[in-house]
Amino acid sequence: MVERLQAKDIKPRLNSLIAEAETVNQSLASRLRQISRWVKDTKPGSLMKKKELLFFLIELIEDVEFWLDLSQLESEEYKLLINELNPTDRYWYTTLFPQWFEQYDPKFTTWKQKLMAGEFQAKDSQFLNLLSDNLKKRGGSVLLRYICDLSMATDLIVSSMGDKPLCVQLTVTNDSLLDTKKTNWKTTVQQWKIARAYFLSYNPVTRTGNELEIINRLCNYILDKAQTLPDNCYIEDSID
Repeated sequence: MVERLQAKDIKPRLNSLIAEAETVNQSLASRLRQISRWVKDTKPGSLMKKKELLFFLIELIEDVEFWLDLSQLESEEYKLLINELNPTDRYWYTTLFPQWFEQYDPKFTTWKQKLMAGEFQAKDSQFLNLLSDNLKKRGGSVLLRYICDLSMATDLIVSSMGDKPLCVQLTVTNDSLLDTKKTNWKTTVQQWKIARAYFLSYNPVTRTGNELEIINRLCNYILDKAQTLPDNCYIEDSID
């Protein structure tokens, strides 16, 4: 895995991963070439200023490295390592991540433009990190990825006591585009053949104004749904 990858190392690392991927999976190599062409004229200094773009590239490189290592293991070693992963990581590396580079991504061009222009801001990243930490403290496993957010209408992937990941999309109930978001969400998760998807709208204002109260309520809902929803479902829900 990549540790403290610097902006100046991004493009050389992408090139080396392309060369490695060409011997393992042509679809991955092709997607990486698209990414490489996209950032080839971006100087390291400029990349440092585009924080979301830089974080995305580092995250992508880490995932590619892990997936390539995983894919080149012998069958028994592969099974052992896969079984050691928590359910959300396993779902990401064995299902959603390879689907992303093997299939057409209709949102790819749009979000590349936004990331490069500095127009994309990770939605409520601090709030999602707090929610993620709380879910983990309560026994859940959680995965957050730029690709899930940008391409798959998924803020976080969660599993509870069972072994069934749930892709969760969060939004606020007072959003004027709520109905449109629901429609787009369902279209997107169906396109990616996501088995269990949960759209949860919530009231961001409580009587006490306590953010932790909101997070605790969301945790209750999400962990319950992760454990109890059927294997194949697209559920819309709300918290007042």
